Order: sequence, then structure tokens, then C-alpha cells
Amino acid sequence: MTYLTITDEIKKMVNKIIKIALEYETLTGRKLGITGEIAEIIVCHKLGLKLLANSLSPGHDAVDERGNKFQIKSKRIIKNKGRIGRFSMHKFDYLITILFDKNYKIIGIYKTNYKKIMPIINKHKRRNPSVREIVKVSKVIQF
Repeated sequence: MTYLTITDEIKKMVNKIIKIALEYETLTGRKLGITGEIAEIIVCHKLGLKLLANSLSPGHDAVDERGNKFQIKSKRIIKNKGRIGRFSMHKFDYLITILFDKNYKIIGIYKTNYKKIMPIINKHKRRNPSVREIVKVSKVIQF
């Protein structure tokens, strides 16, 4: 598999994209649906992970230097409400969840392992647990 290292140039581009997305939302009332992509870039940059080059690859989104596989999920929310997007059936080593406010400011980044999160995922028919359930079994990542 091919992975990307998040450079300062990519990070600057993401900041521009966020600004444009917020302007678009203000103008139209519609969201561009870019939260997941932004989350993957920010998480990989902050945690030193390598991002999968193909955004449609199933199973995981990034790896660390040891080869651990990371699934990255995100949500723009207020007060830890809402559901996280559907999980695939593929195995990963760790889940990183990043929560943003409505302006893409980071509320928190959380980490848990596969063993802790799978019972929660599996109890939902659509494999989309609530933010609250994920946060409950995760540790806050300080950066």
C-alpha cells in the first residue's frame, strides 16, 4: 500500500479548504461533506501517522512507524452528541476519533483499541455507535 506523509504544504491547503467550506456553508446552508478528509489529515499531522494514499481503501486510514493500523473517525458536533459514521468489517489496531465544533476547531481527540471498541460497534445494526459511547471507552490524546 502507498502512504502519504502530511507536509506543511498539505496542512496549509487543509486550512484553506476549511475556510472555503465554512464560507460555502454560510452562503448556501449546505455542507460540503469534507469532515472525514480534514480529520484524517489533521490526525496524521498531529500524531505523526502516514495516511493511506487511496482514500477509498477499506480497513484503515493510516499507520504508525510500527505498522499499527488506525481507523480515523470524526464528527462536527456540539456537546458530544451524534453518531459516528459506519465502520466496515475490516480489522484495525486503534480507533482515533476527532471531534470538531461547527468551525472545525478541535474539541478533542480520542484513542481506543480494537478490542474495546468492537463490542460497541457490533451492538449497533448499522455499525455506527454514538460519540458518547466511543468517548466513554477512549483516552484523550494530548498534543
